[in-house]
Parts: sequence; structure tokens; C-alpha cells
Amino acid sequence: MKIKEKQFYALWELKMLDPRNLKEAKLRFEKKELIGSGSFGKVYLAHDLQLDAELVIKEIKKENLNKEKYFLEAQILYLGDHQYITPVHYACECEENIYIAMPYYKNGSLENKLSNEFISVREIINIGIQILSALHNLHSRNLLHFDVKPSNILIFNSNEVHLTDFGLAKHGDKSMYAAHTCGFLDHAPPEFFSEVESGVQHEIYQVGMTLYRMCIGEDAFQQQTKRMANEWSLHKEARETGSFPDFSKSIYPDHIPLRLKRIISHALEPDRMNRYFTALDMLNELCAIPDDLPMMLDWNYTVHANSKKIWSKRNLHGTISLTVEKNNNSCAMKSIANSQQRIRNYCKSDIKQFEIQKFLREH
Repeated sequence: MKIKEKQFYALWELKMLDPRNLKEAKLRFEKKELIGSGSFGKVYLAHDLQLDAELVIKEIKKENLNKEKYFLEAQILYLGDHQYITPVHYACECEENIYIAMPYYKNGSLENKLSNEFISVREIINIGIQILSALHNLHSRNLLHFDVKPSNILIFNSNEVHLTDFGLAKHGDKSMYAAHTCGFLDHAPPEFFSEVESGVQHEIYQVGMTLYRMCIGEDAFQQQTKRMANEWSLHKEARETGSFPDFSKSIYPDHIPLRLKRIISHALEPDRMNRYFTALDMLNELCAIPDDLPMMLDWNYTVHANSKKIWSKRNLHGTISLTVEKNNNSCAMKSIANSQQRIRNYCKSDIKQFEIQKFLREH
């Protein structure tokens, strides 16, 4: 929601300590638009007057933090420096607030993208690999993120994403465990509801849930979670009974490879001891998929209001598509130059699921 400009064009003069000589330096930026908010505070698009640049400023109320934790999130961001982690430009304070300055991502978050479209298997795998690479880096430095979800994955460019929002991050102990904080219940693993500490397998579960959402689409995911709302007891019961997430055969679109579904199921095992042991283990499994199933990676998938499903992609010769109506009548087409041809074996009434999957594997 866009905020009226007159409310947010006040200049702020902040004090930033220089640890080399303990001098105080003034820092000024202009709040332009509120782009996010939560229990942690608020996030603004701002103009840095010294750099003459657009930045994102995360504003955190000091009253919500212990003094020794004022700059913990910024420090963890700095320590976690990595290609797939949002960089921190600076952190500073005024009398009431802590401010963390980060880059502005004009392409928004993965959650925004998923709310508008399905993404290809290749994109799902690449995003999974990048987030797992970021987590492997954090774990090697005894850091835990604890809040992996699509809204905390920012799209840097068409081929790269960055993990952000370290507000729940913690330093792990020697066994890489730390006290977790109540976060996003839709991505909470079963042990979250009965134990006070979590570790690497907590984040493996969250990555698995993120991959699951990318595969089935936001509409299907929200249909599952809306019945639980944000009720702790309902989420706990759904994990205990195995009713969430839904692993029925019909939940995944037909172009999602079996190997990817198995990786997701492994990451979402109810017993954390049965999940991947490290982020690197899961990353290596994802990396192997393109070698096995090159034809499945690039299908663009859409579902229309009348339940019509369309798969399409471009190849070296033109475009190819398969349309399946609600009544399972199908039509497959290939376009070369300015001509279109029907693929007769797949233009039929009552096409079967195994035939759809065969088409998607072989074309």
C-alpha cells in the first residue's frame, strides 16, 4: 500500500558510532514509502542523501530489543556475507530506533512472483540451490536463519535470488542448536511445537516447504493453510496427524519430476533425524536433477479459471504446447516458423495422466 508522501518525507538525522575513534557521525536519509511492516518494525524505501541512492531501511523499535541485541541482526548479516545473502550497507541508531540499510530489490520477493505465476522446474531448482548455498555458508559460521520462506527471498535478477530478513537469526552452540522464536507457522517443522531449541534440520524443513510451494503454486498452498489460519494448536495438530502438508498424488502438477518430489518429501520428514543432515547434502541432490531429466526443466505452466491447464515452452525449432481441458480433452501443438501442426497422438478425448507425463518427458 502506498503511503501519502507528506507523512514520510521528513529528514532524519542519525548517529553512527565509528569504533576506530568513537566519534559520532550524522547520517541522513529521506523516507519515501512504507513497503513492509510486522512485529519487528517497519521497512521503508528511502533516499540516502549522502550516497544519493535508493535504499531499503529497516526500522526496529529499541523498546522491542534488549540493548545488547540492538545491532545483532545487522552483525549477523555482515558475518554471513555471501553471494546469495542480502548485503548490509550500514547500521545506525537514533533515540527510539535501530536502522539497517540494505539494497532495494525492484523485482520484489519470491512470494510476489509466486502469487502471479508458476515458475519452471529449472527456476525452482536454481532457487533451491542458491538458498541452500547461502544456508551452508551461514551454518559454516555457526549461524542459523530460522525464517526461510518466499517473502524472505528477494529476486536480484532473472537468475539470482538473495536470502534476507535475519530478525530471527541466532548464533548456534557447538551442536548448531539455538532457542527458536515464534515465526511463520506455515513453515514451522513439527518439533517447533514441542521443543525450545532447533538447528540445521529446522531450516532444511523450511527450504523443503519453500520448494513445495514453488511446485504446487500459491493458490494450492493457501487453500491448505487457510483452514489453520495462524492458530498454534491447529498447526500443531496438522503436523501430528500428517494432514499438512498434503502429499496426495494430485497435489503436484504433472511436469514436476518424481526426483524433485522425493527431495521435498525427504526435507519435510516429520522426524527431523530422517531429514537431510546438512544443507550441502540437499543441495547436491538438487544439482543432480538436470542431468536426469533435461526435457522436464523448462515447461511454462498456467491454470485458467475454467481449470484448463496449459504447458508450453520454446526449443531450438519453435514452440510446443499441450492444453488439457477440465473434461480431460487435450490438444498438443508445435509451431515452426509461421506454421502450426497438431501432435496427433496427444490430441484426444480423456487423456490419461500417464500420457500427459509421457508427453512432458519426451518433448
